[in-house]
Amino acid sequence: MNNNNQIGNKKYVQTLALFFIAPIIALISGIRTGNEKFITVTGTIFMGFIGSLYFYRPGSDGYTHLMRASENYDISLLEFLSKVPLWLTNQGALMQSDLYLPVLSYISVALFGVPELIHVFGGLVLGYFFTKSVLLLIKDSNVRKWSLLFILFLVFFLTIRSISALNSLRMWTGMWVLFYGAFGFYKYREKKFLLIIFFSAIIHFSYYLYVLPVILAYLLSSKPKIITAIFVGSLFFTLPFVSVDNLAQFFPEDSAFEHRASYTIVDPSTRQAVATSSETSNFYRAYGSSIYRNYSTVILSVLLIVAINLNKRYSLLFNNESDYKCFVFLVSCGLMLFSTINIFSFGGFAGRGHTIGALFLTASVLMLLAQSNISAIPYYFKAGIYLFLITAIPFWLFHLSFILNTVSFFVLALPFLNWLLPVEDMSIRDFIAQFIF
Repeated sequence: MNNNNQIGNKKYVQTLALFFIAPIIALISGIRTGNEKFITVTGTIFMGFIGSLYFYRPGSDGYTHLMRASENYDISLLEFLSKVPLWLTNQGALMQSDLYLPVLSYISVALFGVPELIHVFGGLVLGYFFTKSVLLLIKDSNVRKWSLLFILFLVFFLTIRSISALNSLRMWTGMWVLFYGAFGFYKYREKKFLLIIFFSAIIHFSYYLYVLPVILAYLLSSKPKIITAIFVGSLFFTLPFVSVDNLAQFFPEDSAFEHRASYTIVDPSTRQAVATSSETSNFYRAYGSSIYRNYSTVILSVLLIVAINLNKRYSLLFNNESDYKCFVFLVSCGLMLFSTINIFSFGGFAGRGHTIGALFLTASVLMLLAQSNISAIPYYFKAGIYLFLITAIPFWLFHLSFILNTVSFFVLALPFLNWLLPVEDMSIRDFIAQFIF
């Protein structure tokens, strides 16, 4: 027994040391150990390494966060604490409305003197909750029985809003925190998951709103017909007058409400800029998100509505009744989020809400495919999932392209050279282009 423990410990140490040589190989090595705790450690560290190798492109959210951190957070602890009330009420130059990014910025700049550490610390937080979320979905699966459909869907799921989530730091990290907290609480009924849900709103204030449809899904998940009725009804019932840009006119100029409204209002000039860039960009950049929103997730929604309403057939696909109920809860969350943005449809709130809802829906499919014998899944459901994946290819390419453009090629080997030596840096895409063009 002691020999086995020593061999295991040696393996873990070797894997951790390998991160400084080849992070991707270290991640694979960590996953192959099959130890859930160590997989969580390696997934967290890997995303931290990705943060340390983030390739800053001017104009991106990541670059903006870096500049703001560099210019505004080289301050004392007392000065930092004095600014907290101002940030939380949207006063002052930075117009913050949550504490997560200011804390990351203060630690990186004031304590360590390295602004780029915001993406390292942000990567560690994202990596932890992302890894825990994925493990929660697939840990009961048998690797030897993984089907081609499951592998394809897993690749898709791992690509969307994973590494690319580092760009914004707040919004999509908050999404994974909310997902892990909500799913974990439903599955285990432990109070610690409620604190995790609350933490999502600390990361980004908008999760005070997005948690509401999740709560509704929790209350109604045992009644799939009501969930379905609400979703179908939301397609025909919209409140266009309940929009942030209409409400903002009743508040004083430069008020906290007005600044929060700026997160959701899209002005005509911005729309024109987006339209112009769409005309000149790649197909998957111009249309990937709209195809995914208008076609891919519609296909998925229809399939999953059928699945939760034919409970006698689909419940047999899971290891036990409890897991099937978790599946229905995930679907319910996705549909309630979609229903909310259908009814209260305005700007950024709707777009971000759709992304969060789509996460819950795709997670439910991943869980089903992880636990089911592929031959037992109805043919129409498998065909629908393949159709979903085909229509989602442009969206997947968009996220893959984003990753290739925002991660340094040093992630492939010897990342410490990027930290310690004045060597020329470039993204993975630019590195590959050196050999193609």
